[in-house]
Amino acid sequence: MLASTIGSVVIALFCAAPLDVAGSGERTKAAVQEQQWGHIRGRFVWKGDVIPQLRVLQHAPNGIPDESLIVHPENRGIANVFVFLERERADCLPQIHPFHRNQTKEPVALTIKRGQFKPHVAVVRAGQELRLKNLDKFGYIIHVAAFSNPARNLLLHSGRSQSVILANSEKRTVQVTGTIHPWVSAWLVVADHPYVSVTDENGRFAIFFCPAGVRRFRVWHERAGWIQSVELQNVPTELKKGQMLIDLQTGANQLGDIQADSKLFER
Repeated sequence: MLASTIGSVVIALFCAAPLDVAGSGERTKAAVQEQQWGHIRGRFVWKGDVIPQLRVLQHAPNGIPDESLIVHPENRGIANVFVFLERERADCLPQIHPFHRNQTKEPVALTIKRGQFKPHVAVVRAGQELRLKNLDKFGYIIHVAAFSNPARNLLLHSGRSQSVILANSEKRTVQVTGTIHPWVSAWLVVADHPYVSVTDENGRFAIFFCPAGVRRFRVWHERAGWIQSVELQNVPTELKKGQMLIDLQTGANQLGDIQADSKLFER
């Protein structure tokens, strides 16, 4: 069930004591076993008469495509929508299922090739290595526009890589871009928990082993910003600042197609 308002009861339900399931204590193991877990799936779909075509970036060389809006030409799925669980308080961490324990060991890679970052969007856990690599024949100055972490300017030579550690989670998305070559651009969500997803080329997202209960998720897209309204099961639903409350049941939760009006993405 999707709630359309935010109340104090919802916040009280969300805010459990901080828990690190990677610990070996019996209390931690018992709490994990007692906690109920849910999986959530859904798909963001373009609602509009005309499906936008992939454009070429203006003032960029070699016909670099504009990846700020990608809609599947057949099934209308919207790619690169971030969906992530929001913490209610700074001192209130959600419980972490052991399924997610080893996800931060490998670095997240952003690779420049032919004037573009690949991938265009990525999810980074706080403290996880972000590895920037340049496969082009010339160098770039890359700006990491963080807020809760120090913003950085990095000189990335041809054929070289540099690593960045974003130790703190970010309340807002972080842009990584070329200072002289602004078409070299990517977006990050930096979270201190694993309950984050980004839609694929078909608009689908999935989040696994999330603590069951009424949870507040946020929804963001590069072109739309915080997505303010959708149609869920053909019911218009307002999302204040991209906030979507979901009564997450134990086991599988299917949201189905979430329709986002084309007007949200105009600029």
